[in-house]
Amino acid sequence: MKVIDENIDTSQLPLLSICVPTYNRPQLLKRTLLSLKTSRTDVEIIVTDNSTDSNSKKVVEEILSSYPCQWRYHKNEPAVTPANNMNAGINLSRGAYVYILHDDDFLLPSGLSKILQKIEENPNYHVLKFGVKVVDINERRLFRTLKPVINQKETYYPPQLALKKLLSNSSYVRQPSVVVKKEAYDKVGLWDDSKTPPNDTDMWMRMFSEFGIYNIPDTISAYTVHNGAMTTSSFNYESLAILLGIFETAKQKGVLPAQIYNQCMSSFFHQWILASTFRFLILGDFSTARKIMKLFYSPSMDKLSTSIKWLPLKLVFRMILAV
Repeated sequence: MKVIDENIDTSQLPLLSICVPTYNRPQLLKRTLLSLKTSRTDVEIIVTDNSTDSNSKKVVEEILSSYPCQWRYHKNEPAVTPANNMNAGINLSRGAYVYILHDDDFLLPSGLSKILQKIEENPNYHVLKFGVKVVDINERRLFRTLKPVINQKETYYPPQLALKKLLSNSSYVRQPSVVVKKEAYDKVGLWDDSKTPPNDTDMWMRMFSEFGIYNIPDTISAYTVHNGAMTTSSFNYESLAILLGIFETAKQKGVLPAQIYNQCMSSFFHQWILASTFRFLILGDFSTARKIMKLFYSPSMDKLSTSIKWLPLKLVFRMILAV
């Protein structure tokens, strides 16, 4: 383990630790770090590096050496899994709150100040969820909601409601939307490498079941969808089996009534399969899209009830792909 400490004030514990796991994407990492510039000294930036060369380290030193905030650089030697790269940052963090921002995502202008403002205004909540803009690699917005946001208010969702939202919408949480008290990680545990790649669903299932969420509609960050992202290759039978196990764990917690749980499960898996199918259809990769649609025919999906919401799209895709 190699850690370089720069501008660390041991007399002042930071309010917020921003953990940036990175892997061989120095140019994207530069964009991420530039979005974190702040005059606050109660913020620390922790870069955990899984790269195979020193290019990311050079970017860190170039950008962060001029920042007044506290920062640390950690090189994984040897390299670790993506989940444990995130865990390395959490373990090094000294802040009361932890925010994980991957090297291909970035904060919007005023995003950091908004996070700090809401943390200070709402000290009683363990999990804060903000809005996120979904963009492509060129920062062009990909999806827009049809729901009006002008009347949305900050709201606390207790565990039952928070879990219902998570388990009925496979894209409900984008990674750069959530800020968590470090003591919450102490309570529910770190990222589970055995549940990769859908370990984000596992983490938020554990968090939401325990603490609920404080939902803040303000958009603070951009989530980048691109071919190099791990999520683009996560729609397969292995991931399906992991997700089913996560749902079974959620069921055993007893937070949701059985009927609501079953409705959530149907909606989640229909959306999860169909959204990925659509992604490969627009890329013109019909072979991969067909393989993903065939997940509906997995024996584990036999008891999945029909989702009225997603049924029309499911029928259209079946017709297009002849499955």
